[in-house]
Amino acid sequence: MCYKLNIDGSCCPALCTYGIGGVIRNHQSNWIIGFAGCVNQGNPIQIELLALLKGLQIAVKQRLLPLTIETDAQNIIGMLKSPAMSCINIVDDCRSLLQQLDSASVQVIYREQNDVADKLAKYGATHSVVHTKALDSIHNTLQDIAAHMASQRAPSPTPMPIATSPSSSV
Repeated sequence: MCYKLNIDGSCCPALCTYGIGGVIRNHQSNWIIGFAGCVNQGNPIQIELLALLKGLQIAVKQRLLPLTIETDAQNIIGMLKSPAMSCINIVDDCRSLLQQLDSASVQVIYREQNDVADKLAKYGATHSVVHTKALDSIHNTLQDIAAHMASQRAPSPTPMPIATSPSSSV
């Protein structure tokens, strides 16, 4: 069995709302666990990285292997691949968790393919941190979105292998 983690962040500085969200599904696209939560502040990169960090923490705790991670934030993949210039603590934590997950692959997907994680991040912007087998108040809606997305034909994500340890070469 293999697992897929989709993550996203939501930022609305004008309203001072920031959220993270994600969902882990099995090889049949069945919901395993989802999470949503608010973050006090940050920039879009930090928020995306915090969503990745939370998803990786859950995957490690639950031993969900092998794992593929999908995000619409290509810039965080670059930060994981090369020495980070910002958010170094979060990036290092993510790298460490990726190693514990046998170097899970991280892939860029189109924003439209990440709708469930996006909805969870927006939900999380106004709610406390929640992660559960089923987020009762939104689970059915998200399952409907997931089913709709699965039925649509979309281009395959572009695999982007990453190095999970800091590179010493330039």
